[in-house]
Amino acid sequence: MSTEALMTIAAVVGRNVRRTREMRGWDLDRLADEVALFDIVWTAPHIAEIEEGWRDVSISELVVLGVVLGVAPHLLLYPAPNTSVFVGPGQIDRDVAGDGLEDAVLDAETHLPGGTFAAWLWEPDAHLYTLADVSEETLWSESLDGQDD
Repeated sequence: MSTEALMTIAAVVGRNVRRTREMRGWDLDRLADEVALFDIVWTAPHIAEIEEGWRDVSISELVVLGVVLGVAPHLLLYPAPNTSVFVGPGQIDRDVAGDGLEDAVLDAETHLPGGTFAAWLWEPDAHLYTLADVSEETLWSESLDGQDD
């Protein structure tokens, strides 16, 4: 029997937003004022709902939170120790996808251990769950093609 707590991604982000905001010494109103500079209209109660994991944030909002709080946005996705992260129902079955990926299957469990999830975020190119033939290096180098230095 596992003693790990199960957290949604919204709860993980909310926990990290709260911890980072508190480390900055900001109250909810101050964070609301800071994100307003990016045309995001959040009130203190709205931010409290995010911090409690009751509201999801969009990818754009995640990036703004990172900028405002002074932390790389992907770090806001890092789970707490001894947690598992709920990744939603369903299964990724690569037998259907083909391309030699048939042996890599995300099992029918709907969550990943927190350490596994964090490792995937930190070093995606070397992780079991990175199945696409796309790496950080590939995405970065292709984005620079044709640009002058």
